Amino acid sequence: MYQHKNEQAQLHLTNASKRKDSPIQVFYFLGKADHYNGNFQGAIEDFNFYKDTLKKATIAGKKIKDEQLHTHQLKSAKEVDREIEQCKYAIEIYKTPNKELIVTNVGEPINSKYAEYTPVFTNNEELMFMNCVRPTPGGMVTDDDGYFEDIYVSYKTNKVWSQPANIAEKNNENLSSKFHDDVVSLSNDEQSMIVYRASNENNNVGDLYYCKLRDDEWSSPIAFPTEINSPFGETHGYYADNGNTLYFTSDRPGGKGLMDIYVSRKDSKGRWGKAENLGDVVNTPYNEESPYMSADGKTLYFSSEGHLGIGGFDIFYTVFDELTKTWSKPVNMGVPLNSPNHDIYLQWSLNGKVGYFTSMRPDTKGEKDIYRVERKTPVAPYVVVRGKVLDAEQKYIISKAELKITDITDGKEIKVYSDSATGDYRFNAKRNSKYAYFGEAIEHFFYKDTISTPADSELVEFKKDVLMLPFKLNQHVVLKNIFFDFNKSDIRPESEKELLVLYDMLRLNPSLKLEIGGHTDSIGKDLSNLKLSQERCNAVVAYLVKKGIKEAQLTAKGYGETVPVAPNKTDAGRQINRRTEFTITDIKFSDKKFVAVTDETTALEGMKNNKANYLDSKADETPTVGHKLSETLHFPHNEHKVITDYSKRKADHIAEVLTKYTTVEVEIVAHADEEELKNKNISMDRAKLVFDYLVSKGINAARLKYRAATVEEEKGEENDRRVTFTVTKN
Repeated sequence: MYQHKNEQAQLHLTNASKRKDSPIQVFYFLGKADHYNGNFQGAIEDFNFYKDTLKKATIAGKKIKDEQLHTHQLKSAKEVDREIEQCKYAIEIYKTPNKELIVTNVGEPINSKYAEYTPVFTNNEELMFMNCVRPTPGGMVTDDDGYFEDIYVSYKTNKVWSQPANIAEKNNENLSSKFHDDVVSLSNDEQSMIVYRASNENNNVGDLYYCKLRDDEWSSPIAFPTEINSPFGETHGYYADNGNTLYFTSDRPGGKGLMDIYVSRKDSKGRWGKAENLGDVVNTPYNEESPYMSADGKTLYFSSEGHLGIGGFDIFYTVFDELTKTWSKPVNMGVPLNSPNHDIYLQWSLNGKVGYFTSMRPDTKGEKDIYRVERKTPVAPYVVVRGKVLDAEQKYIISKAELKITDITDGKEIKVYSDSATGDYRFNAKRNSKYAYFGEAIEHFFYKDTISTPADSELVEFKKDVLMLPFKLNQHVVLKNIFFDFNKSDIRPESEKELLVLYDMLRLNPSLKLEIGGHTDSIGKDLSNLKLSQERCNAVVAYLVKKGIKEAQLTAKGYGETVPVAPNKTDAGRQINRRTEFTITDIKFSDKKFVAVTDETTALEGMKNNKANYLDSKADETPTVGHKLSETLHFPHNEHKVITDYSKRKADHIAEVLTKYTTVEVEIVAHADEEELKNKNISMDRAKLVFDYLVSKGINAARLKYRAATVEEEKGEENDRRVTFTVTKN
């Protein structure tokens, strides 16, 4: 039974129950076996027989007292009554299964003869993290001869999951410790992962940690503060409210029972607040586990052994009422989601269409297995809006752009940032809604736009690229909504919003220099108009300097009526001519022209054959002749005009080495994949591009040679789209 082979257990226990000398425990365990196998009426009869036998049971001629029961591995009548209640509930709930839900075993290769559980997946179902108990790399657990838990990852291609791989071997070795390591959840933006780590080999105490995704690699785990973690056990956590709220489980003192669900919220300074117990509507004297807050921010899914269920952990949901600040009575999600055994760790996709959870059922491949549940009708009105932030003209990625996105319906604003390596951004949006975008990034004008999300309930993702216009020298931009009273130069309060935008642009780009130009219509005397326009420009400059912008970044020039952009013969034309504008007079541009937008495969796939990582490289490595420097640059398919942001950092490290060792010379060798070799110039273009980049970083061109790889060199095991560096002189 403890191996979860319930049909075999039932067979042996049935045979044992027929013997006259059978111990009383046989009838309790036979009831459990019947329960697990779905024979609920038979289980009730077994449990009642056990209770009747327990009343007559004696030890050494004396009736057994309640306090002696557990010493002799016996269950009390009260405990068994609860199991009978579960069986009666199961009989009724199986009569009305939830026809909206379809549950299937995910199958191989995700599930195996070992235990797989706590599925954590991306909204597009292309990546799944899970916990596995497998022979490597943690070794044996001393107390039960099992294996340590580790985090595994699988990718879906053409609807087929890949063989799960240990994330410590594939991504970051620090994601595996000497004890148990579990993935717990993934934030809705898929940029932060919560993990659990045991503090000892017995796994009876552990804490919650979080990891951040940076340039396609997960950071080492960082422990949550003491508001979350305690000297006791914290086993599961889930972010809500864009990462500002955390629902988690703990068995710390002061709870309602064993493992309880708590909530902690960040304050305005980003600090986690004191943990609050969700109360006895949600928590019971038994275990509550695996909280998951849906995208609506009010429906909490969790598993419980305490609320009335079919058996073991059942999955429930409760809804928070903002008006009364209370949770509704938890609702059992019924069958087929729940079963007589443990059903736990449910998480849904953002639109509520698909979920994954852990269960032990007759069709399991081993012990615990991962199951998929699909709703025929999605219930969550959300989609993931995702895209890239790109330069509007050259289409290179813009890293770390800030997007302020406002729900026009309720005015709620969120901030998201584009990924430093890929330019990707994403956020969760309501279906059939309108959002306002405001974006800012260095060397680019502010971005303003609105989007309307589709009403399609089947849609999981909606694509929206953000194209930002770059600065250009001598470019004129009219400042709209800058208002002055007639014949005055005092800035009116309603102009401040537009000026704050200009202030942010100057603050973000300290090398940017602007001329603030003032213009009037032709009404009035020329000199008066010239003087008025100058005074108005001066007022704008004074406002910005007072806010903290350096005077060296700004000049003011009044043009009066001398530069009209519309005829002064009409009111409309004169209104257009009464304007304040700025002109870009100077800007020091970065080397952004070398940074490319990557396609969906990205250049990082080249890492499959080359594990060099610039984070592990040392700038003080001593180059010797024939020595291949540890950095390798990778390129997207057919790309040879720009370098990815990721590979640019590797090239920067090469420049560091060459700057330190001033006599070293290197040969740059560029490679192409099999399909690209049809283009004879692509490798040479890559080599020349990298050569030019190193020269732009101050490396003497005489120290560099570049070439395309020979046919023989392309036949190696590392046949991918790459550029390598070999020392030719030291």
